[in-house]
Amino acid sequence: MLSIARLFADDSSLSSTSSDISDLEGIINHDLQVISLWAKQWLVSFNPSKTEAMLFSTRPIEHNLKLMFDNTQATFVDDHTHLGLTFSSNGNGIVSHLNKIISSASSLLVRRNIQKLTIMYKSNKGETPNYITNLIPPTVNDVTNYNLRNRDNINILPSRLEIYKKSFIPSSV
Repeated sequence: MLSIARLFADDSSLSSTSSDISDLEGIINHDLQVISLWAKQWLVSFNPSKTEAMLFSTRPIEHNLKLMFDNTQATFVDDHTHLGLTFSSNGNGIVSHLNKIISSASSLLVRRNIQKLTIMYKSNKGETPNYITNLIPPTVNDVTNYNLRNRDNINILPSRLEIYKKSFIPSSV
């Protein structure tokens, strides 16, 4: 193998650097042929139609590279996600990767907020076990003698502990 091979479970990648594009083509094609021969020897099957290639550069490069794996030409792509990390041929892959993380995190926050509100609703209706219901602070009506407009609101206990502030009780009320 002339290039750097990275293997993880059923994912693999080859990488090589060169200032000459024809050298890159020769190196990668050689290594793809070595992998193909190894697979035949050890009765391992690859899906060559899933083989993708990227050419990383900070400047636009026109190329006619033909990378062949098991008599199938590799498809050149601009973006590729490998083991959860998005790479981009122009080096701006971190932007799309961060956008994916932000999108995933925001949907997680929405699900968590729905879960918190569901727990609060069920505890107010008496549909949760006692150990959860006992965690809910008393209502305003339970702690005052006055008939206030907010008598049905939960009386939030003053606390500076982050664990309490982030728990479902104060963030759901």
